[in-house]
Amino acid sequence: MPTDANIHIPNSRSRHTQTPEWGPDYEQRVANVDRFMHEFLSDLQTEIGHPLPFLCFDIGFRDASVLDRPYDHEAIKASMVPFECQMPFTVIGYIRHSRNNPDGAPGK
Repeated sequence: MPTDANIHIPNSRSRHTQTPEWGPDYEQRVANVDRFMHEFLSDLQTEIGHPLPFLCFDIGFRDASVLDRPYDHEAIKASMVPFECQMPFTVIGYIRHSRNNPDGAPGK
């Protein structure tokens, strides 16, 4: 991630409510996040040149209302704040299948 892309969101901007923001009243929001993450991961895998079989992202949105509108990939991407990405277990498979594999061809 480029240095200038790194942002800090202070805890004071976080809000905790008793009302879930992902329940049945938010079907559009859930559908938009599902579609966005599918496309985002596809773009990511295309960029790095191989599949990522298992990832865990913790994400937030600076403006969650973008999820309540008709789907707009670029607007959702601009609002998304990834604050953790985990590649659990082992990275050997990722390295082995990378187009940047130091041992030569991917999968070697």
